[in-house]
Amino acid sequence: MPTRFTLPSNLCICRNPLCTVPYGLCHCGCGQETKIATKSDNKSKTIHSRPLRFIAGHQGFRRPQIEDAAPFKIDGVYCRLIPLTQGQHAIVWESDYRWLMQWKWSAKWSNDTHTFYAYRMGREGKTRFPVYMAREIMGLSRGDKRTVDHKETCETLDNRRSNLRIATQGEQCRNQRMQKNNTSGYKGVSWQPNKGMYVANIQVDRKLICLGYRSTAKAAHFELYVPAAQKLHGKFARFE
Repeated sequence: MPTRFTLPSNLCICRNPLCTVPYGLCHCGCGQETKIATKSDNKSKTIHSRPLRFIAGHQGFRRPQIEDAAPFKIDGVYCRLIPLTQGQHAIVWESDYRWLMQWKWSAKWSNDTHTFYAYRMGREGKTRFPVYMAREIMGLSRGDKRTVDHKETCETLDNRRSNLRIATQGEQCRNQRMQKNNTSGYKGVSWQPNKGMYVANIQVDRKLICLGYRSTAKAAHFELYVPAAQKLHGKFARFE
């Protein structure tokens, strides 16, 4: 009969005396808890009633290497770059860097906004789902209907806390950039051929409100759209 595999109680299942992975967490660095072994097995080195070393399928994962490059300042706050896939990087505050680096992050292209977002894959039981870095930083759990809005909408990989804010779906829509099919050159303004003038419109709670007409697109934007956006969209108002 083969000798049963045993391990000192103070030694990690990986048998590395210098291991720093918290007890019961997956050794790939994803930060998730592993299952408890239901039996001891010499081949897989599992011990009954002790946590497994990896979550199923995570054996090939490796925690990203924490870079030693010096942090840099933006607006007086130290920041770091987190490497993503597709040659992209996310900017985060230095205070969030090491905590976020326990996971491997990827870049995901959005056809809606034509920008990249930083995300990782999470798991609950057998269900896998995307976890976006911005939501992780702002503490929004899965199922929370709120969203995280990037104040600079074109900088979706800028995940500094100063560029993030929690918003409803409606509030986030107010911060959208001018649509690509806009031909007037000014947000909220379009040409009205039957009137022979430019019309300014603004959307509030999914309702389109006509603000009036002007002979030029510039006048319609600055005289009608901008004041209305400041009043109706508040801090989420965007003018270009």
